[in-house]
Amino acid sequence: MILGYPLFSGQSSVDQLVRIIQVLGTPTEEQMKVMNPNYADVKFPDVKPKDLKKVFPKGTPEDAINFVSRFLKYEPLKRLSPIEVLPRALADPFFDDLRDPCIKLPKYIDKLPELFNFTDAEIKEMSDACRRKLTSKNTYEAYEQYLMSKTSEGSNMTENLSKEFGESKMETKSNRAVNLA
Repeated sequence: MILGYPLFSGQSSVDQLVRIIQVLGTPTEEQMKVMNPNYADVKFPDVKPKDLKKVFPKGTPEDAINFVSRFLKYEPLKRLSPIEVLPRALADPFFDDLRDPCIKLPKYIDKLPELFNFTDAEIKEMSDACRRKLTSKNTYEAYEQYLMSKTSEGSNMTENLSKEFGESKMETKSNRAVNLA
């Protein structure tokens, strides 16, 4: 998104690997073992990693470069995973402009793709603060109403069971409103 095109756009898998090595440098033997133990003995030319500031256009914010660098790791377990990105990184101030409906786009981009359309399951996994920041006001309010309806359904069920079986035979919990503030 920073460049407007893929960073490692190879014509073949070998070409793609060459492009990755040109930026990240030659993987160590240990990194090769982690990526694919079958290729641990493959020797590549010794290429030093590039400074990522030179890979991205001049004026690219340093926090953007640092963010991208957390994905550019040979070892899969050292990369940021999508699950780590969703709740923390997308709520990062770096992405605030993408949530702004009046954002001015570069000339080569007609319109932004739908970036913040989350499934119900994804929304449910977010912290309240993250949910408020990442979802539209309508989505957040709908989720808040859903939680409130579940709370009132639960309290109605408790009341009905209390009437049916009597207070003494049932432990009732106090009704508490869900605080999303």
